[in-house]
Amino acid sequence: MRKIEFYLLTLFIATGCRNNNAPIPFIIKGEVNIPAGEIVRLDKLIAVHEQPLASCIVTNHQFILKGSVPSEGIYLLGIYNVKYYDTMLKRQASTVLGDEVYIQKNATYFFKSGNGGEVLYDNKQRIISSSVPEQVLAMYLKEHHDLFDSLQRVKSILINKMNQADDAYNSKLFNLYADSISRFDRINQDIYFHFTENFCYAHTNSIITPWIILNRGGYLADQYFSTWNKLYGLLSKNVRRSSYGESLKEALRRMGRLTYGSKAPSIRGETLDGQNFRFDYSQHRLTMIDFWASWCAPCMEEMSTLKKLYTLYHNKGFDIIGVSFDKSQADWLSAVRKDTLLWNQVYNPDESKNGENAESFDVHFIPKNYFINNKGLIVAKEIQADSLADFVSNYLNL
Repeated sequence: MRKIEFYLLTLFIATGCRNNNAPIPFIIKGEVNIPAGEIVRLDKLIAVHEQPLASCIVTNHQFILKGSVPSEGIYLLGIYNVKYYDTMLKRQASTVLGDEVYIQKNATYFFKSGNGGEVLYDNKQRIISSSVPEQVLAMYLKEHHDLFDSLQRVKSILINKMNQADDAYNSKLFNLYADSISRFDRINQDIYFHFTENFCYAHTNSIITPWIILNRGGYLADQYFSTWNKLYGLLSKNVRRSSYGESLKEALRRMGRLTYGSKAPSIRGETLDGQNFRFDYSQHRLTMIDFWASWCAPCMEEMSTLKKLYTLYHNKGFDIIGVSFDKSQADWLSAVRKDTLLWNQVYNPDESKNGENAESFDVHFIPKNYFINNKGLIVAKEIQADSLADFVSNYLNL
């Protein structure tokens, strides 16, 4: 779920309709059960960075957010704790409330939440709108929230049983429940995927469908390629012609050229000493390309694992290329030096704006990784942190 949660805040937002160059005014009224003074903000998210479009203050549990968006499409409505507002822009605090909203011409919007706190998946929050795409989006989000809640209830039961076994000093039963929780976590991704698959096949006439595939939960993975490629052919003509439909078509095209056995694209950028990056895959049995940023908490959590792998296997044919998504070169340099990242590091100032490396490797979220053999061919990608050690050692036959 960590990547799903992270991914909610790192969406690629395309516009929802074509041939609409005039800004679209909007008014979103809201009723929230949080203190006065909280900041409400509407963001357009480009690659992995937010672009604020409008903001206001909560007064007497209500707000009225006015402004305009550059085009119809999905944006992120966030309500932030004012105490942490400045640090939030540096990714050091989290959204109090957050939900996607489809802004459309002449539509009305009302945001309502039943409680405060961390409610990223709380189905009590909702956006009521006269926009038909927003209604489909709200339906998907609510059903997704309900699924999350039901799975969490099952997991809570398992955790309680495990804790009871621990209190009773029953190590055998404790380990049994611990293994069950691990297996449960592993199958959750498949559960979410099949839920999303069924929803998308039931809504082939909605432009929300290609957006869901593009932006929710990392579903644009190789194992799902045939499913989405087939679904694309079932989308209505208007949906395929929408910018979301065109983006999905392009994403599927890129997936086709980034499958296993395909030649890895070139990496462009500069090294720590300011030189143009050059790399010869033939000198290494296996090379990991790690897309990361210093502000990305999941990325930084993986660094201890990468450092161990590099120490253990670098002299046995394993290497790493770190490709940064930092906006600031100074932040990139500081993180590399502070964490003593000894492997190849690449910085491209355009990367935070969906630069050429992100485009070439189809990076819609971070952390993301690719593994390249000594012939420059892709042999694996998107290996989770807890599986990296086994994958690398098995590939190197160690």
